[in-house]
Amino acid sequence: MNEIKVSVIVPVYNSEDYLKECLNSLQNQTLKEIEIICVDDGSSDQSCQILDEYAKLDDRFHILHQENLYAGVARNNGLSIAKGQYVVFFDSDDFFDLNLLEKAYLQISSTDSDIVLFGAQKFNTKTREIEEAPWYFNRKYLPDKIVFSRKDIPDKIMSITSSAPWTKMYNRTFILNHGLRFQALQNSNDAYFTLLSMCLAEKITYIDENPVYYRVGQTHNIQNTKSKHPTCFIDAYIKLYNSLAEKKLFPEIEKSYVDTVISGCAFNLNTITDPNARLKIYEAISSDSFLASGILDHPESYYSDQDKMYQVKGCLYAWKEHNILYQNNNDKETHILINGMQNSTPKISVIIPVYNVEQYLEECLNSIITQTFDDIEIICINDGSTDNSLNLLLDYAKRDQRIHVYSQKNGGLSYTRNIGVKAAKGKYIYFMDSDDILNAAALEHLYCKAEDQNLDVTYFDGSGFGDAETCKEQIEQYKNYYHRKGNYSQIQDGASFMEALLQNNEYRTSPCLQFMTRKHFLTNAIWFTEGILHEDNFFTFKSMLSAKRVSHLDETLFYRRIRPDSIMTVRPTFSHVYGYFYSYIKMNNYLHSLSLTEAQQIAPVEIIYRVLHNARNQFAKLEEDEKYSFLGLPIYQQTLFKLYITEIDKKSLEAKKTKIVLERTYSQKSELNKKLQKAYKEKSEINRKLQITYKEKSEINRKLQITYKEKAERGIEIKNLKSQLDILKNQSSNSATTKLRNILHSFFK
Repeated sequence: MNEIKVSVIVPVYNSEDYLKECLNSLQNQTLKEIEIICVDDGSSDQSCQILDEYAKLDDRFHILHQENLYAGVARNNGLSIAKGQYVVFFDSDDFFDLNLLEKAYLQISSTDSDIVLFGAQKFNTKTREIEEAPWYFNRKYLPDKIVFSRKDIPDKIMSITSSAPWTKMYNRTFILNHGLRFQALQNSNDAYFTLLSMCLAEKITYIDENPVYYRVGQTHNIQNTKSKHPTCFIDAYIKLYNSLAEKKLFPEIEKSYVDTVISGCAFNLNTITDPNARLKIYEAISSDSFLASGILDHPESYYSDQDKMYQVKGCLYAWKEHNILYQNNNDKETHILINGMQNSTPKISVIIPVYNVEQYLEECLNSIITQTFDDIEIICINDGSTDNSLNLLLDYAKRDQRIHVYSQKNGGLSYTRNIGVKAAKGKYIYFMDSDDILNAAALEHLYCKAEDQNLDVTYFDGSGFGDAETCKEQIEQYKNYYHRKGNYSQIQDGASFMEALLQNNEYRTSPCLQFMTRKHFLTNAIWFTEGILHEDNFFTFKSMLSAKRVSHLDETLFYRRIRPDSIMTVRPTFSHVYGYFYSYIKMNNYLHSLSLTEAQQIAPVEIIYRVLHNARNQFAKLEEDEKYSFLGLPIYQQTLFKLYITEIDKKSLEAKKTKIVLERTYSQKSELNKKLQKAYKEKSEINRKLQITYKEKSEINRKLQITYKEKAERGIEIKNLKSQLDILKNQSSNSATTKLRNILHSFFK
């Protein structure tokens, strides 16, 4: 056999259905000085027998066998015995134009290049149709030269071709000198090799053809098994970054790396649908090793595809949200620090969750311990405060035995309130927020009304206050928000009360405006939903609808503090959106569990819709990347979130885009009209000037005509004069001379 020009390396794994078509297209290549190294990767079908048949008939075939270690290892093993000056890596289910190797060889050898690129087409196994696939060779990024390198297109060097090795021919010496090897990964084992080689190559050339037919539509291929090992592509990108940084190439091609990796991540996120696999991708993208390249630290304008950037950056939010929802509450140890009057049975249990409120806590506690009704227990639960709140609680507990102090790791407001209810012993329970203030006579008035009317829940009013310098607008907004103007003093069931409140737009959800029996709470299981914000929505909804006897005390007894870092004033995050969304689900499910008439459902349905509306509004205000947080939700909730929130947001976004386009069009039309009016005005002026010009021209023509007439007349006179002169020339008398003089004098006069 002559000197081997090209070594063809083909990993083979259970591809008996397509293997012969692949091998035939290699065996019949017009370039004959080749070797075909087929590496069986532990096939369990008839692939090995087919390979042996070809090896017996053609000594250019060399067969290697290995246990199932995947294509990367197979390619490396094939490369280790290759002898060709150049090498290609093909897949065993694809097939190729018969002149592919010859054309690629002539191009790479004549230009002395490290790599020659070519394109591919998709071949559908089921329909046998061929479809263009320009992304395998993005010719639009080619520089204006036949041989180039990263120095010519640093921002597109990795985008000009896909990470597939089967659209390239390599100089084997180039591979060996740089120690390039495929990764031993279950999938994506070619990304590191091909992308790094593109950055390292000093000379890259191409043939402007698509001689590879990439097979799609198979029952079994590597894409279908990615869910089992979903983060291999992340491992490839991490190793690629580390190698580029080590070789001092990263600053030069950073833009290309960012675009390629963002695109690759988005592709995998959109094609891998298994929920557990996607969670692993979120975790991998959120890892320090992946983020070390600073891939998500650039301004929006840096990214070629901002939508894909938002999607990838959204993985950080999705993983964070997943961790929040699935955090283990078992480690939230709760213990009593000071027992106080543990064995007493008070009339009222006041439950106060406390988290980092040392600035306001004393004012709150003073408003409780100085109540005119003193048969109470005050359950204060420190929810993992990092400031001096716990010490303040302990100081107050030493002075007032009615105060019971609990402490726990941070579990959130709902979890803390539920702990308080479990510890409570009073007939009535009241939830107080640790930065607010209660009127000194509040508990007495509420207790008396509840007892006199045998109420499950007693509702009352409040008022907003705060620092006018920091929250002026919010204070103005909430100053009278908690004060109801309607008359609801009669005893009625909760559903009727809800309807009356809604008619006057005075339905409020704050637990701090509700005084209820512990029996009502426990019998109807009105527990706060843990792990979410805006938990008051479902709490109040369920408490009110399940109550048999409620009434309203028309007194302002509660004072809500409006401060800059409160839930009401901070910038909305996905946690706010999710709080409304999950409350909507709980409220909707609860409503369906009740036996209400259609008329009775009108008010609850309206309230539920308002909660959903809040979720949509909050979602629309999020940054684009944070919107992807919903992907960290359980799959059932993801589906509902898409249905109720994201699809609505897309429609809203499209409407906004349409509105912007229309406004821009109207603006352009208006500007165009102005220009047209100006043009018409200029045209009118020009026409006016033209009319003047035409008039002047006519006058000039008229004068010219007169001139021409005069000239003609003079010409006749001159002719006559000449005739007379000729006559006079023949006369010599003085009289003739005198006559001539008179004629000339008359002519020039």
